[in-house]
Amino acid sequence: MMDNVLNLINELSKELDAEFQKILEKTGMHCSLFLFEKYRKRLKEYRSSSGTPDRQIHLKDTTSFLKPGLKIREFPVRQGVLLRKTKLALLPLFRDDALLGALVFQKPEPVTEKLPDTERLAFLIELLIRLSEGYEAARQLEISKELTDICERCHDEEGLFQRSLNTAIKLLRVNLLAIYKNRGTSFELLKTFNAPEYSCVDRFEAETAKKLLKEELFLSSREPELAAKLFGKSKVKSFIAAPLYFNEDLEGVFIAADRKENPMEFRIHKHLDENDVELLHDLSHRLAVSLSRIRLKEKLENELKRLKDLQKENQEYIELQRLQLRRLNALHKISQAMRATFSRSRIIKTLLLSVVIEEGLDFDRALFLERDKESLFLNPLYSLLRKCARKLMGSTTNYNDLHQFLMEASLKELDCLEKLDSVKGLSYSGNKLLERVVLRKKTVHVTPEVLDVRKEELYQLKALVGGKEFIIVPVSGQQEVEGVLVVEKKSSQDKSFSTTLEILELLADSAGLSLELAENYDHLLQITKSLEDEKELSNYYRTFLTNILQSLETSIVVFDRELNVTEVNRSAERLLKMPREMLIRHNIKSFEKIFAPFLPLIEEVAISGETLFLTGRRLPALGDVVLDIRILPLFEQSRIAGVILSMNDVTERYKLEEELKKREKLSTLGEVSAKIAHEIRNPISVISGFVNRLKKAPTKEKVEKYSDIILEEMKRLEKIVTEVLEYSRSSPESLFEKISAYSLCEEVIDEYQVYALEKGIGLILEGDKNASFFGNKNRIKQVIINLVQNAIEASKESEKVRIVLKKIDGDVFIEVINKGKVIPSAILKRVFEPFFTTKSYGTGLGLSICKNIVEEHKGYIEAESDLNKGTIFRVILPSGGE
Repeated sequence: MMDNVLNLINELSKELDAEFQKILEKTGMHCSLFLFEKYRKRLKEYRSSSGTPDRQIHLKDTTSFLKPGLKIREFPVRQGVLLRKTKLALLPLFRDDALLGALVFQKPEPVTEKLPDTERLAFLIELLIRLSEGYEAARQLEISKELTDICERCHDEEGLFQRSLNTAIKLLRVNLLAIYKNRGTSFELLKTFNAPEYSCVDRFEAETAKKLLKEELFLSSREPELAAKLFGKSKVKSFIAAPLYFNEDLEGVFIAADRKENPMEFRIHKHLDENDVELLHDLSHRLAVSLSRIRLKEKLENELKRLKDLQKENQEYIELQRLQLRRLNALHKISQAMRATFSRSRIIKTLLLSVVIEEGLDFDRALFLERDKESLFLNPLYSLLRKCARKLMGSTTNYNDLHQFLMEASLKELDCLEKLDSVKGLSYSGNKLLERVVLRKKTVHVTPEVLDVRKEELYQLKALVGGKEFIIVPVSGQQEVEGVLVVEKKSSQDKSFSTTLEILELLADSAGLSLELAENYDHLLQITKSLEDEKELSNYYRTFLTNILQSLETSIVVFDRELNVTEVNRSAERLLKMPREMLIRHNIKSFEKIFAPFLPLIEEVAISGETLFLTGRRLPALGDVVLDIRILPLFEQSRIAGVILSMNDVTERYKLEEELKKREKLSTLGEVSAKIAHEIRNPISVISGFVNRLKKAPTKEKVEKYSDIILEEMKRLEKIVTEVLEYSRSSPESLFEKISAYSLCEEVIDEYQVYALEKGIGLILEGDKNASFFGNKNRIKQVIINLVQNAIEASKESEKVRIVLKKIDGDVFIEVINKGKVIPSAILKRVFEPFFTTKSYGTGLGLSICKNIVEEHKGYIEAESDLNKGTIFRVILPSGGE
């Protein structure tokens, strides 16, 4: 199961990276993913679309980040050792009022227009954090079992410290773990486990220990002097400390330094934290219990040795020590039985049976009250009498069978076990005796004298127990008290009572740890089930997305970096008339006959990472099929991993559009045929008149003069015919190419500079020199020439005509501006209509032809005119060639 969790973490990490890449593709901007370190109140860079993640953003207050929306302001950013304020656009990632991280954009302005959807990204981050925590909890649980077994099996302090610390360093996963012995005014190094580059001092003063135990968790950057006192010149980043108490006396101090990194762990911060402090405290608690057991056993063994010398005089004491040793052995078997199950009811049954049976601690009665951690109440669960439990043992009197007996008995519904009314709970809030047990984890021995003095405090408990003398023992785990054990004995005057009480406390501690492990195990099972459900849902969505791809009418072909085909959908198979097996894993050059016209463009996208849009294109190998094509880069972890070719079959739409355009032009020509006839008749009339004059011309000068006039009128006729043919013909089929807008405008200015100077007009080109688009150079040049010529004719002497180039949101803007007479709005609306003109001559087709050419390039042309700006004719073309 642990391997499955690691594999799931790995898969989810890849999904997180893929989701980040999707956001990068949608926004089309440089962006970084930062994760929130709550202990340091900072955002740490995890992924970046440019460069290696190495930045941190320090936050003073995270409240404002728990609201959706972009935060644009200056933040303190640390990169390496350099800390400076930088203006950023920060989009918080949070779930359930918990800040998880943020998307950070370097250029804030365009981000507000297309904020990405981050719900999936935040979900994956939270899921990875929870999964890693669950994995770490499971790993710690397994090692804790091993540590518990060591603490229970070791019979000498040297071996206990050696083996437990060797196991604990794996549990904590730190580079150094040491224990210092309290020598009064100083603490001396007793045992250490460390990596080669780590070391610690042999001794430190009591004042240093006081500071360690006050704070317990330290970052070396904040406490450099304290770190130097403990580790000398070793470069330690973080360290923790925990006390080791024995009989309420400070026995020593544990120190752990620098957590080892696990490449499979999704842990946001690398330093030790409060959870590591709790683990170190648990280690201290376990060792304290084991030391108590070992020293108690040593004490009992020493006492037994002394009693053997005085056997004749002190036979009673010898039997007493044997009894306690038997109970210690019984305690070991009882602890094994409780550790063998994760069922709370079985653990409680085992505890109560071991307290009352003769083979256990032989008390007259035992009750268990469960702690309600929310309502501050103790709820009675079970009660068991010794006389009722005795018949359960039957003939089983051998201590070697005690473990098996407890295991089998805890599985049964015990008739002797009385279930108490859990509704009648006892409040321990304000009750000093019960608060001492529950909150301070102290055992309380209630005698008849104590009962008389504290009658009101113990009234409910006395009614529940019935006897006049009883012991209240906290059943405490690693973190807090799980419940309370109340035991009753007829007499506490026998000599073994104090030792029996110590064994009872050890038994209660062992039961508390077992109950806590059972609770953690149930929690882990819930987390695991939840994660498995999430994995099934994730697999469903992955299959769902694959089905969508295969169901698309758009034909999709995906290439890797070397332009080998990695994926095709059914529409692509039908369009290319080739099965999937013949396409997958083959290089694009194997299909050069099909993709030859677009091979250079696909290779360019694979290198540059820019998206190209092509409309109304044909692939010769596919016949008369007309396609709208998109060529997009495929990114993976901020690098180009391949190319996506998207092809839409628009043949029918294209044919309908072409037919509609022809009909519209024919209709327009029919409606304005009278205008054309009038325009043609005028120059013919002039030509006819001057031909008649030529017949009568008496001089050579008049012949030349009349001939020039006739030639001018012939040119006028030719221009009218050319414009009408240009307007009425179909759009030419030509392969578009990448064109520099600046170079094209320079050519127009060079051609018309002399003409402008003759009229006293200045021609100026300004704007973005890098603006470019895909199109037919000669036809776009014809548009610019027409606009420049009109602007010159509309300008007065000494005025200027400006050509301004801009690139906005992927479109190229070409503006021709003059300061001539303002065009009224009524006329401005009609300037692009065929045959509309305000001049006394001309067909009125010039601007209409410009409009047709721009629309061929999937762009549009517009005009505006006012007193302040002047008259502007603006051509807008898509830079990707759509």
